[in-house]
Amino acid sequence: MTIVPASDPALNDVAEQLYDLRRSCQTLEDRIAASAEKFDNLVRAAAVAAVFVDADLAISDFTPNAARLFDLNDADIGRTVSGLGCRIAFDQFNDSIRQVITSRTPFERDVLQIDGGWLAMRVHPCESADPRARGGAIIIFRDIQSLKIAQAGLEKRSTDLQSFAYAVSHDLQEPARMIISFSELIERRYGNGQDETQQSYLEQIRSGGRRLRDMLDSLLRYSRVDTRGAPMTDFPLDRALAAARETLSDRIAREDASFEVAPLPSVWGDEAQLRWVLRELIENALKFRSDRRPHLRIQAGRRSDGLWRIAVSDNGIGIGGGQAENAFRIFKRLRDHAAGHGVGAGLAVVARIVERHGGEIQAESAEDGGTTLWFTLHGHAPAPSAARALNAG
Repeated sequence: MTIVPASDPALNDVAEQLYDLRRSCQTLEDRIAASAEKFDNLVRAAAVAAVFVDADLAISDFTPNAARLFDLNDADIGRTVSGLGCRIAFDQFNDSIRQVITSRTPFERDVLQIDGGWLAMRVHPCESADPRARGGAIIIFRDIQSLKIAQAGLEKRSTDLQSFAYAVSHDLQEPARMIISFSELIERRYGNGQDETQQSYLEQIRSGGRRLRDMLDSLLRYSRVDTRGAPMTDFPLDRALAAARETLSDRIAREDASFEVAPLPSVWGDEAQLRWVLRELIENALKFRSDRRPHLRIQAGRRSDGLWRIAVSDNGIGIGGGQAENAFRIFKRLRDHAAGHGVGAGLAVVARIVERHGGEIQAESAEDGGTTLWFTLHGHAPAPSAARALNAG
């Protein structure tokens, strides 16, 4: 653009302003075009199947992957998105999109295509800098068919393993009981005529039978964590702790143990199982006490990810030799079984329960003695899909 000299200074100023304005507009147009190109490249690289709809649920745009997935073309622009809803088995398709547009809250769900195949569907509200805009939504679909197949295979394997563990632990209990019963019967009938060697052998048989019985009981409990768990609800963890301490009241009094308990939160979980977890952690602290009077500290703190961290600390003998990572392996004893400290399955069951609740558990040993066992729990029910998965075990 060439500015023609004008005799009127005002006209000359206007021409210069128009020239500057045109340059600014051209710069903005270039930036918009570059951003659009980057967005198109990003969508293609991410292989996203996305459909854009306006406030009236009319299709305003879609990505190439969405076009291939739902056989869309330019003629579908302006048509209602209900046509997509007819392709998936989800009756509340339209209502869910309207709810997202109204509430400005994303929505997600796994949906099954009518012609087969699972999709993960997520609906996001479209944000606009213009307060007068009526809004809209973007519907993103992701193919999860292979994931569903793999998940079903894992669930079947898990079910088969649990059934196997149950059958083994249940069916072997009777032989274990027979070993114990007959060894006791032999001792009662022929005890007076036995020498010390025979009595020692008999005691080893009886001790081995009891240990086998305890291992089978633990394996049975371990296999039932998912299948025999109750539905998860919100409840005060203080209540579960009080019940756990009550069941151990005689042991606590006998050990003269003291407690330092901070206020505990309400959590989301299976109250009976978490009561057993707290009981097991307290009993573990009493079992591995040092020469000092047992002192337990039970505390809770909120982590940055929103989960509650529940910690049970003691002043016992601790876990030495880098054994903390083995503490939760079933039948992995950190000390010699001759000391009479169980079969090494209690913490494995605890870890299995915490895992069912979507948490994690770790053991930490202090340099001056003592152990802290901590685990995490949800303070409230997680997202609906995660909550269904956890409740289903």
